[in-house]
Amino acid sequence: MKKFEIQSEIDNVELELRSLANEVKTNADANLDEIRSKKASLETRRADLLKELAQCDAPVETPAETRSCWLDIAKAMKEKRTVTVSGTGMAKTIKELVKKIQDDDSILARARFFYGANASTVIPVWANNIVAQFITEGGSVSPDSANLGNTTIIPKEAFASLPVSDMTLDLSEVELANELPEIFANAFSVLMASEMMTGDGTNMQGIFTDTGVTVDTKAIAVANLGAFALALKGKKYRNPCIVMSSTVYNAFISDTATDETTKIYKEDLIRNKSIEGVAVVITPYAPTTITSGSKIAVGGDLNNYAIGVAGQLSIKQKETAGTSAVTFDGKSYFSGKPIISADFVAYKVA
Repeated sequence: MKKFEIQSEIDNVELELRSLANEVKTNADANLDEIRSKKASLETRRADLLKELAQCDAPVETPAETRSCWLDIAKAMKEKRTVTVSGTGMAKTIKELVKKIQDDDSILARARFFYGANASTVIPVWANNIVAQFITEGGSVSPDSANLGNTTIIPKEAFASLPVSDMTLDLSEVELANELPEIFANAFSVLMASEMMTGDGTNMQGIFTDTGVTVDTKAIAVANLGAFALALKGKKYRNPCIVMSSTVYNAFISDTATDETTKIYKEDLIRNKSIEGVAVVITPYAPTTITSGSKIAVGGDLNNYAIGVAGQLSIKQKETAGTSAVTFDGKSYFSGKPIISADFVAYKVA
């Protein structure tokens, strides 16, 4: 499981343990033996999850080639010279950077990444749309069911500026090399995730702003969100989810309907951040506007969103007169868009 999934599972276990404690306090007829057994099972599960979470946080040994690449970058920064690295070593370095980006953000962890050789590469992307079927002896498969859907992604320049003091450069080359992946991952992950949600297509195409997505117009109601989730389940996605902002999530939770279906849906949303078995992913990068005609949530399999990353990273130093600090302008190259726009469904306010 991903780190965010483990933490979510731990939260659910903690909630169940608190529910057991409340049951003992409020229900005089509670079966104590059954509660003790359930509590022991939950505590074992929690211990296993905490161990798994600790392993996620444990430092991973960086391959020598990748470590050498970051050291070369740090050395170039110390010598205050521009460095542009590409090739095999850089490809592994870029993949390490992307892995850190994915670990930092649950939205990006669900996307699919493709790699090209350099900043000018057109990166081909394929879709999971081939169909398997049984045929009789000597039969054939119609060509349209064996097509490999494809699109192209032309990476765009992404920029991050990093101020570093002379003392840091002089005294901590190795430490700086260790920190650089995290620093650039943090910078680029925010840009990637934001553009993945609401990019206008200039650099990345967002799923909320893509005019090619399927639209489902509904009033804001938890029951309608349940129907929206069921429709996603019917599309045979491998791992469907619904993406929304915390503002929109609160709007659904504030539904005042008192029917049993709404109550069950709301409890599932609050406890498990899911509805009808479809995960609800809350992100600060999704739109917060709730007016008639606005898209407030998007459903689909985020693995059908492609991010193309070029295997090139350029860092250029700039000095400011009268200060001891040096600014390093880092440039990476990536872009992204839905592989097939219609595979995503927007929840539009009626």
